[in-house]
Amino acid sequence: MTDWFRSIAVLGAAFAAVVIVTFGLATIIVPDQAGISRAAGGSPSGSVDEPDETLPPVEVGLGGALAVTGEREGIFILTNEDIEDRQYALIGDKGRIRFEGLTSVIAQLSFDGLEFFPEPDACTLTPGEVDTSLGVTMTEIRCQELIDIRDTGTISLDGTIGIPIDIVGESDLPEQGGSVEVGGETWQFAEAVLREFGFSPFGTSEEFNMQLVDEQSRGVIRFNYGFETHRLTLGDVEHDGEHAGVPDSACQLSEEELGKVNPRTTVIRLGIQCAAVDVPGLGSVPITGTVIIWQAAFEN
Repeated sequence: MTDWFRSIAVLGAAFAAVVIVTFGLATIIVPDQAGISRAAGGSPSGSVDEPDETLPPVEVGLGGALAVTGEREGIFILTNEDIEDRQYALIGDKGRIRFEGLTSVIAQLSFDGLEFFPEPDACTLTPGEVDTSLGVTMTEIRCQELIDIRDTGTISLDGTIGIPIDIVGESDLPEQGGSVEVGGETWQFAEAVLREFGFSPFGTSEEFNMQLVDEQSRGVIRFNYGFETHRLTLGDVEHDGEHAGVPDSACQLSEEELGKVNPRTTVIRLGIQCAAVDVPGLGSVPITGTVIIWQAAFEN
């Protein structure tokens, strides 16, 4: 009797062990469905959803990112700029956006092998935050249902990118130009750009980097820029078609940086104080005044 009971007990223990091991292995091999949903972010049925591609955080600066939907989808990153023949473009990882001259009208758009020439009302640009320290305006761009020129795809774009202020936005920076008193005359200047490359207005080897031209052509003032000294000097005055050189010591110039209209161009308030300068037709006269100039970036 004792041997029979002992045999039954051994068989029962063995059966229980097999059951425990079997259920333990099943739990390890097939975890509960709720565990899949929590860990992978899937649905209650256990399917795993791929995360949607989202726009990166918007930072103030040139370029940015646009969300593309339609027959091509993804994120269009724009990081570099290009200017050729006064045509401005932003270039990215999958294409470019080219503007009509230096305006806010999108003339051409390339993305992932597709080419678009949008109608004027196909894209809207809404200027937002302006940063004059960087020279950019954060601009919201929306383009609806652009059709590839080969009719091979249709896309829409939406997002925010930084575009130069002088192309798309407005700022509190003053306009170019100003006025200067030359003896008893007032010379008005509408354009004042300090350029990197010099020019020779008289057909000689003498070069200047900026000239201020009176609107009524009564006079011209020309300036030199020292690339090593980064110093601006008044070099020549013209009146009634005749010109005369100006010694470096004749004038005191003051420069105050006010901000940037694009990443390459700084707005400067230029003060001019000349006690006596020989001006053709006027004699030795003072030249005084203030002019707002745009200075393009110079390479050292």
